[in-house]
Amino acid sequence: MEGNDFTLRCKFSGDPRPKIKWFKNGERVYSYGHCTLTESADGNCELTVKNANRFDGGCYRCVAENMYGSDRTICEVAVQLKEKKPQRNFEDEIREGNAPGFSVPLTMKRVKAGDTVILECVPYGKPFPEIKWLKDGIEIECNDKIRIESLDDKTQRIILKDVDFFAEGFYRCVATNEYGTASTKRRNCA
Repeated sequence: MEGNDFTLRCKFSGDPRPKIKWFKNGERVYSYGHCTLTESADGNCELTVKNANRFDGGCYRCVAENMYGSDRTICEVAVQLKEKKPQRNFEDEIREGNAPGFSVPLTMKRVKAGDTVILECVPYGKPFPEIKWLKDGIEIECNDKIRIESLDDKTQRIILKDVDFFAEGFYRCVATNEYGTASTKRRNCA
């Protein structure tokens, strides 16, 4: 089973004592990382794999050889994959809560002096995020030329009336809830 350990054991004898080599799918195996090879004086040999994964499966062969010949034993290992937890579905995440994002980000607007500009975006998140508007990194306060609206369809809007040179800059909508923060930013050119 994936994540479990496994050990392959065999015993060889000979005079002179044989040299032991392990192979997996025809490739020589050495002690490294999560694979350990051990030999005892009485000829017992072990190959141990810790925390096995699917790549550890295959045809293992242990070969013993000395000047008079060789002998081998073969074992096929299959590492069974763990059952994966079902992926969470989007509706479950929404029920539990999720970080904010924007389904519709701000778009760039180029306008003439004196125009009215409407910048809109549509944030999402559960709970629905708190919204702040910034211009060049400073929170925007409403006045007779600036109005901020939150529509029933969750669209967030900032309305800039009678724009002039001072309305130029980077506008950012920041959405924050207990799961995180997201923002969308665009340059407004007058």
